[in-house]
Amino acid sequence: MSYSGSPASAPAEVNPPSKVLHVRNVAPETSNDELLGFVQQFGGVQGIVFLAKFNQALIEVDSVATATSIVTYNRTNPVYMRNRELRFSYSKSQSINSQQLQGGPHSARQGPQPGPAGHHILLCTIYNPLFNITVEVLYAIMSPYGNLQRIVIFNKNGVQALVEFDNPASAFQAKTALDGKDIYAGSCTLKIEYSKADKLNVHANTDKTRDYTNPSLPTGPAAPGMMGYPAAGAGPSDYYGRGMGGMSYGGEGMGRTVLIVYGLDEARMNVDAIFNVFCLYGNVVKIKLLPTKKGSALVQMGDNNMADMALQHLNNAELFGQHLQVQYSKHPYIAESRPAAPGAEVAEPEPTTSKDFSTSPLNRFTRANPNAYKHIYKPTATLYFSNLPKDFTEPQLITMFTGLGAVAPSGVKFFSLAPSADQAGKEERRVGLLEFQDVQQATEALALANNSRVSSNTLRLSFSTNTIHQHNTQQLGAPSPSLSAISSSS
Repeated sequence: MSYSGSPASAPAEVNPPSKVLHVRNVAPETSNDELLGFVQQFGGVQGIVFLAKFNQALIEVDSVATATSIVTYNRTNPVYMRNRELRFSYSKSQSINSQQLQGGPHSARQGPQPGPAGHHILLCTIYNPLFNITVEVLYAIMSPYGNLQRIVIFNKNGVQALVEFDNPASAFQAKTALDGKDIYAGSCTLKIEYSKADKLNVHANTDKTRDYTNPSLPTGPAAPGMMGYPAAGAGPSDYYGRGMGGMSYGGEGMGRTVLIVYGLDEARMNVDAIFNVFCLYGNVVKIKLLPTKKGSALVQMGDNNMADMALQHLNNAELFGQHLQVQYSKHPYIAESRPAAPGAEVAEPEPTTSKDFSTSPLNRFTRANPNAYKHIYKPTATLYFSNLPKDFTEPQLITMFTGLGAVAPSGVKFFSLAPSADQAGKEERRVGLLEFQDVQQATEALALANNSRVSSNTLRLSFSTNTIHQHNTQQLGAPSPSLSAISSSS
């Protein structure tokens, strides 16, 4: 994705909510995959119709709620494809009709259509399999598209796998999104076809075969690594897309996951502080300070979408009196530092200049937190905080921030968040908003305090488009849907 180009004009009309989105300023060369790569972060896609004559497109998503999430996100976050800024709004239509899908008078290309009737099993061939492929790996990338029934991995023409969904529509969505994509950057490329099999037969739950409908089957050995990721040191890159399939939006950064960042304050922006900022926009694999380029660092993100998101939201952000310059690096991954020569003397320990975050529990974009993509904002003067002990007070919070070197917030708003149904028995947490005098102060506070330990809890910070005044006003009427959604995902 590129970040320059003529802005799109705002829609003149305001239509009622619909699950059909009207997309304006679409470049003629934009592909289905590029639009799917963005939209499927919010929910399922039923069809796409390109209106080539007008540089527009219609996208039917799975629900009005999904459409609303996309429209709301686009109001405060520009979306660029092919050097153009897209504008998402509700369509006048409530569904895409058959004439449009079959190529109506203004349609240049047909949107994604389901595969052969009844085909709910995919045959996946993995090319260039540098890493071990297990059922956990395939489950991690396939499960966002539907309920998986069974997976069987075998070696016939290289490494192949059969993946069974519970319905053809889910299989179609997975094939559309993932065919031709890399599981790990630069390796393990997927070629996906439909299988003619009706049902897979699984006799044991191992790292190569799994029946998710029958957990009582005999078990076998687990594969190296955790959660489908490579074991520590196993390779240069990782897959963290969680349903995005490593898809690129196009432009100069296509396929790249490593960013180079300039304008860092050397005294305060160490690898952990850099992580605290970049982890808001995707999972961070590794960070390395560059000793030959003072105030600069390499940041490797989980996939190209996450790198895109970080670049889009953080480039030119002001931090400790300097403007960050975020660009794509020429490096495909961050290499390990060379160890000192045997017998060489080190005068004094050097500060940590690189750190691997690939297995860090502080990374937020996981299956356990599917709403992470819905609350991504550019730096604002308001921070949303969560996961504080229920008895934590405002003076304690201010003392913690100032003790870490941050400016004290000008406003604090607490509200309690009761444990959700899946957290029964856990202690009640405190969440709320912090307001600062300007965006720079808020960004600096986030860099210094995010992910800090508070008793046995980890403080979570993120930028918010809410304000304390806005929340107080909303409390007089209906509760804030946006704030509730953020709370549930933190």
